[in-house]
Amino acid sequence: NHVIDLYGARTERKTNINAYTINNTCAQYWKIIKKGENNYTISSTCNTKYVLDVAAAGTVNKTNLQLYTSNGTKLFHQWL
Repeated sequence: NHVIDLYGARTERKTNINAYTINNTCAQYWKIIKKGENNYTISSTCNTKYVLDVAAAGTVNKTNLQLYTSNGTKLFHQWL
């Protein structure tokens, strides 16, 4: 079984998000916060000032996900 994981358990801006075997560290725990009717922000429990983000505001298939400073950007920090 795999879960979404902070690469190397790093909690810094632009840390890559990857799939990794479950190991029960904070790198694999996420807090889902409702921001609107159908919008949610997903923050790292290792450091809640960072959220799951679409790298470089990409909009194509296979765009990388990363950890990024929460700045309220609806398009790239909020999820359905």
